[in-house]
Amino acid sequence: MEIGASFSHRHLKSLNLDPLAAIKDFKKLGLTWVRLGCYWDESEKEPGKFSFTELDPIIKFCETEGINIALTVGMKAPRYPEYYIPKWVEKQLVLHRLSSIKSENKILLKTVLEYVKQTIKHFKSNKAIKVWQVENEPLDSSGEKWWRITPEFLQSEVESVRELDPKRKILINLWGNELSKRGLYKEAMKLADIIGFDIYLRHPIFLFFNAFNRYIGPLDSKKTIQRIFGEIKSEGKEVWLAELQEEPWEVGELTTKKENPPSFLPKHLLQNLEYGQSLNPSVILLWGFEWWYYRKIKDDLRYWNEALKIRA
Repeated sequence: MEIGASFSHRHLKSLNLDPLAAIKDFKKLGLTWVRLGCYWDESEKEPGKFSFTELDPIIKFCETEGINIALTVGMKAPRYPEYYIPKWVEKQLVLHRLSSIKSENKILLKTVLEYVKQTIKHFKSNKAIKVWQVENEPLDSSGEKWWRITPEFLQSEVESVRELDPKRKILINLWGNELSKRGLYKEAMKLADIIGFDIYLRHPIFLFFNAFNRYIGPLDSKKTIQRIFGEIKSEGKEVWLAELQEEPWEVGELTTKKENPPSFLPKHLLQNLEYGQSLNPSVILLWGFEWWYYRKIKDDLRYWNEALKIRA
């Protein structure tokens, strides 16, 4: 079982942190994988003009230092607001709240497939990239307007990636806290080599008009999740934890201002990892490096010191 973490250069910059300094500290943790997001709206600001200068130095560093990369391609990428469609594309779309993104949406299909093509062509020669993650939680409704990508649309993207690079494996990830209830993993199994699940052990739910809140984890028991993992493996697929919660999730805050957020205290870092390991995935990608690093820069070393124990 290998352990890595997601790394969002965009989120780091929103926290006024230097991604290149951060990736150097990432190396010090001894993690073997990093999941990077390629953000469409920063890579194609104008139609047909592609630039990957934000990611290039990070990926080069990982190649030099022997860190394996899973790179997300498509219109969705890790971190809110989930969808990163360029404004020049979005202006041409008719998508309402709760819309399903279907193949019939020819403008979006054409433009995103071209973007995926250019992304693959640009990064394909880099040996550190081991896996293409096609979209981020594509089958789940999310973002500011709760859009979802249909399996048919996703299939077009996956087929494009396979045609451009038939050697690398494809990862599709899903919200993992309601596996048996929704069963979307069965759709992902038809398309991907690796099925990734995003599991959060303490996320808020709201009660009584937000008068107070409490935190919950997966709706399925550990035994049920293990059974589903086994079902997927029996079909010759890999199972990853594409996101295992290792940062706070507090009501109304993308980055909490609480010193001791109830959803994630320093003690939870290794506790959550132990839970993830008990599910026996091939790879665990921790969700929260940016938080540990942010707190470290703010002279709160509690989370960073716990993260340093992962490789011990």
